[in-house]
Amino acid sequence: MPTKFIRLYDSKFTKLTGDKFELALINYSEDTDHLATPISGTYDGSIKESIDIGGYNTIHTGTLGDPTSHVSNYPGVSSPKPKIYPRQMYIVNDASSVASNFDAEVSLGDIIYIQDSGSDTDIHAFEVRAVAGDIDTFEDITGTTVTVSRCLECDANTNNVIKVVSKDVENEEGGWIPADAALEKNAGTLARKESSTDSYIEVDYGDIRAYKEDPNDALQMLVTFREDIFPSGGHVYLEDITHNGSLNDLIIDASSYMGDEVQIQIEIDNSAAPETFKWRFGDYISGTTPASAYAETQRGLSVHFIPLKLAGGEIKVKWLALTGHHATTENWTFTVYPNNKRLYKNKILELNAIYK
Repeated sequence: MPTKFIRLYDSKFTKLTGDKFELALINYSEDTDHLATPISGTYDGSIKESIDIGGYNTIHTGTLGDPTSHVSNYPGVSSPKPKIYPRQMYIVNDASSVASNFDAEVSLGDIIYIQDSGSDTDIHAFEVRAVAGDIDTFEDITGTTVTVSRCLECDANTNNVIKVVSKDVENEEGGWIPADAALEKNAGTLARKESSTDSYIEVDYGDIRAYKEDPNDALQMLVTFREDIFPSGGHVYLEDITHNGSLNDLIIDASSYMGDEVQIQIEIDNSAAPETFKWRFGDYISGTTPASAYAETQRGLSVHFIPLKLAGGEIKVKWLALTGHHATTENWTFTVYPNNKRLYKNKILELNAIYK
C-alpha cells in the first residue's frame, strides 16, 4: 500500500489591533461611495444616479441605506439599514477599550477573518475594499475632475472602520448567506489578516498522532506528531505573543523546555529602578486567588537569559531594556508548545475524512 501524505499549511495570520469587531450595514451597493453632495450632472432625490467611469452608479437612500450616514451612529440606528444582508459591509471597532489601526494594518484586497463571540465561535471571511483616505479620481460629464471617496464611513472614523465584501459562501439559491447573527449580535473578538504567501509541509498520515482545533483560534488547528519527527524542546509563535504596554522587548527561549503546552504571563510589578517582574502560568492566569497564584514576584529584570522553572523544564526570558516599562499594566502572555505540537491552518474536516 503506497504511503499517503497530507499537505499542512503554515498558520500565517497577522493579528489585527482591536478587541471588538462589529458588522455595520449602511449602504448595500457594491459600488464606490460618493460625496455627500452629488457631483455636477447628477440627479437629487430618493435615488441618486451619478455618472462615473463605470456607467450609472445607483446610491440608495432613506430606509434602504444612506452612504452619508456615518457608522459612528451605529448600532443605535434602526434606519438606514438594509432589509437584507449584503456582500458589501463595514467592519467597525467600537474603540471602547482597544482602538484599531486598520489604516496601517490592512489595504485593498487583503483577506481578513473575524471570529465571532457566539457559542459556536464561527469564522467569517472578508475582502478589504477600502480604508480611510482611499479615493478614485475621474472626470464627470462636464469634463471637471472629481475626487470621490471610496469609503465615506472610513474617512469619518479613521482607523476604526473599513469597507469589506463578504467572502462567505453562496447558498443554494445563488444568494449570500445572511449574517444577521454573525458580527452584529455576537461581536468579533479576534481579527486576523491572511498572509499573501503560503508555505506548507507534506506529512505522512502515520506521522500524525493527534489533532484538534485551537481552542483560542478556530482558524488554526494543533497537530501532535510522533515524538521523533522534530528535535526535543519547546517553541513559541512570535505572532501569538500578546503584549500590553509601551515597550515590547521581551525575548523568549523555550528550547530546553520538555513539558506539555503551557501558557505563561509575565507582568512588570515595579517600574522604579531596578525594575522587577512577576509571573504565573496555566489556570492561575485567569484566576485571582490564591495569593500564591504567582510563581515568583519582585524578580529583577535582566538583559541575559534567566530561567522560569516549571515541572517540564525551564523557559528562559530576557529584556532588551531594563527601564521604561509601566508597573501593573506592562505584561506579556504567550503559549509554549513542545516541538512535536505545531499550529497549522484549520483542516479538521479533511483530517476527519482521513481518520474516520
